[in-house]
Amino acid sequence: MFDAKDIARQAMLRAAEIKTERTRKTKRRVAAIGSVLCCAIFAAVIITGPLSREQEEDGWINIPQTQVPLSAFMEPDENAEPYDTGQPRAGTMIQIPEYDSIKGSSDSQKAKAELFNPKDNPCWFKFEITLAESGETIYESDLVAPAMYIEDITLNRTLETGEYETELIIRSYELETLKLMNQISVKINLQIE
Repeated sequence: MFDAKDIARQAMLRAAEIKTERTRKTKRRVAAIGSVLCCAIFAAVIITGPLSREQEEDGWINIPQTQVPLSAFMEPDENAEPYDTGQPRAGTMIQIPEYDSIKGSSDSQKAKAELFNPKDNPCWFKFEITLAESGETIYESDLVAPAMYIEDITLNRTLETGEYETELIIRSYELETLKLMNQISVKINLQIE
């Protein structure tokens, strides 16, 4: 027969078995909840990931996209002329050419700039020139199509003789929708003689 010690020992063993079983169930529940959370996070990354990647791959600089149709107040620049570098380019990346200094005269608002949009670019360009020191806009073009350039520009005002540090801001717009794609700023010298 059983004595009191055996009964106590069996009760303790049974209590340990129950506790072990509860621990296993708790671990299974935690693992199941963890799996569900991981799946939910993974699904959220899959769904939203392409949206953020698309925004980053949109061009050179990650800027907010405008929803305003620009065609109502933007048109091709009438001073833009065709040019051909003779070098075809592969791919769909936006090509930014190097720009020399701008030269003008102190007795006129006219200046030579040679602002161009490479022929294989998938976008319009719009050029803006600002004085680096004050931020004042001294020139703004209309849209310039791929394979077109503007050589002679008219500044917003005459400037005194000297060298000015300017920023050439180039904005790119989609060919069909005129939606703003990106912009880049390039430092360039303006020489007024």
